[in-house]
Amino acid sequence: FRNALMDHIVSSTVNKLQSCQECSCNEGNVKCQTVPGLTNNQICLRGKQSVVVADQQVVAGPVGRTLVLTCSVNADAYPIPDIQWWRVNDQALSGTVTNGKLRIPYPLASDAGEYLCFVENVLGRSSATVTVNITRPGSCVHTTSQRTIEAGSTQDVYPLKPDEGPAADLIFVVDQSKSMAEEHKWLSKISTRLQQILLNHTVSHGLANTVSENFGLVGFAEDNVLTEKGVVIPMADGQHFGNAEEFSQATKQLVVNGRTEDGYHALKVALESFDFRQGAICHIFLVTDEGRTPIAPVLQKDDVLDALRLSNCTLHVIVKEELSDDALGMSYKRDSYIGLPDGGYYTTFGQGFAFVTSGDGNTHEAYIELALRTGGSAWNVGQLRGGSASGEAFTEALADYTLNATLADLCERCTCGLDSSLVCIPCSAANKLSAQLILQTPMTNPGSIASASCKAMGDPDATISWHYGQHECTADGKHIDCLIRNSPVCVTCSATNSDSQSNRTACFQLLDSCQHEQSGSTLLHNDVQHFISNMGCEQCHCDDGTLQCSQEAGVSSANCLQRPDNGHVSVRVSPANASVSVTQSISLLCSAVNRMTGRALRVSWQPHPPSAVIFDDGSLVFTSIRGEDSGIYTCFAQSDMASGSSMATLTVVPLLNT
Repeated sequence: FRNALMDHIVSSTVNKLQSCQECSCNEGNVKCQTVPGLTNNQICLRGKQSVVVADQQVVAGPVGRTLVLTCSVNADAYPIPDIQWWRVNDQALSGTVTNGKLRIPYPLASDAGEYLCFVENVLGRSSATVTVNITRPGSCVHTTSQRTIEAGSTQDVYPLKPDEGPAADLIFVVDQSKSMAEEHKWLSKISTRLQQILLNHTVSHGLANTVSENFGLVGFAEDNVLTEKGVVIPMADGQHFGNAEEFSQATKQLVVNGRTEDGYHALKVALESFDFRQGAICHIFLVTDEGRTPIAPVLQKDDVLDALRLSNCTLHVIVKEELSDDALGMSYKRDSYIGLPDGGYYTTFGQGFAFVTSGDGNTHEAYIELALRTGGSAWNVGQLRGGSASGEAFTEALADYTLNATLADLCERCTCGLDSSLVCIPCSAANKLSAQLILQTPMTNPGSIASASCKAMGDPDATISWHYGQHECTADGKHIDCLIRNSPVCVTCSATNSDSQSNRTACFQLLDSCQHEQSGSTLLHNDVQHFISNMGCEQCHCDDGTLQCSQEAGVSSANCLQRPDNGHVSVRVSPANASVSVTQSISLLCSAVNRMTGRALRVSWQPHPPSAVIFDDGSLVFTSIRGEDSGIYTCFAQSDMASGSSMATLTVVPLLNT
């Protein structure tokens, strides 16, 4: 032994088991001590305590982006230990350990903290600490409201400025015949309730503590040739619009001497007399217990419908019409509102129209059909007259419905994707349809094509559309393929039917590549390559950022690079199978990468028909496909040492004669 040198030796005595001794030299004196429990000769002579070092002492990333924690063990550790991972304070791991690496997919704020990588062999143990910081994710800003939505979250937002509340113009067009006296009194109750419920909803959603509801009143069918078509009932100050209290006072001016009721002319008076505010939601309520008696000049239903749509007003009719299931009312969305004996009500969603069982003259054709065509509703005035419980249920149901109808076009359910892309849909549509986004290749190599599919659950059937920003993607109905360069790609699937819309966002993540330091080559995940090293020929395998190399005995340097690898050139085509109609357009994406260098390769296509163009990104694009374009197309790529190819089958469907 040289001075200050420590080593292990195997000692034995007659009739005794071998033992392992650890000896040191100090100024010519050797001092040995037995290593307890170690009787294996090979371990004694070759054994080295394992020492682990964290590759990164601090690892940080945003919410939702995969983190990988790694530690390294001294190369001469023997026996070779397994790397284990723990969380400090015995908290459960939310990730998985593979080949000694801890992967935390889609980390949350709760995953932040200290992690311990730990190794142990018979000669000792070692540990290292890695601190994980989960940074605040990106965010989106809703332009009008200036509300900030964190990436990966959903919020209900009103497209109003921070100091604004929602605005609604609510016009009641009321029959003035003798039988309507009780309904005239009820107008005060419904206006007060509408103002109250709108204010409560506004404050509960964090909007300005202001309600901007304008109430207006038109009376028609008065026994006066000058006013029988309809006349605006002014507020106390002579204005056409007022708040709920002013409207309640104005209802006392209504008369009950009506004779000829033509609601179409009354609606025309309302649309021409009121100055509707820009940005306000307009609702007109027609209240009558009679059918329509046309007054010259006779107005047509389509003319009134066009006028309502031109003013962006929705019509709701409260008329003498008994509805099936004894419903209080029904909406154009096939929802029915059913009263309860205690004065409450319940809603049946999308169960079909509550078909009319009886009515008064042409009420259904003239008024109900008109209201539903504007996206409005129809209500049975008989339920309002049916006693206190029925009247209370009627008022509450109509007020709630009006609240939802007023805010439906304002409230937006907005989802901020992990790539800070904002997608908003009406709140009224958010819960009636569900989209499911499935990533077939959630983790992939740079230069590869990743795939996802989208499923929609709801009635009626939904159509699928995709949003992917500036990324290189090709979408075909429920399927999407994206070329992944050097950063994650996020896509949003939107499912839409006649009633609603649903959005889902997910991101393709990159697998870690490996760098072979001596050659400077880059290996992608799962690549196997051979290299000439100082020791001869070595085979190296990349496993998500970890390079594992081993010597190949008996292989000369001359033959090393000719050893079979996992393919130096990777070529992928998407879609692999496509079916399109004549005159439609389609793009076939092709990506090729040199697995030894990680660099993208130029590609060529065979055949190359005159109806197609090859773009710089390698895609074969048909702008107006022909029947003779059906066939198999092959994408080729060539490196200095190898080549590769991939095929796509294209089927052109002829148009049917109709």
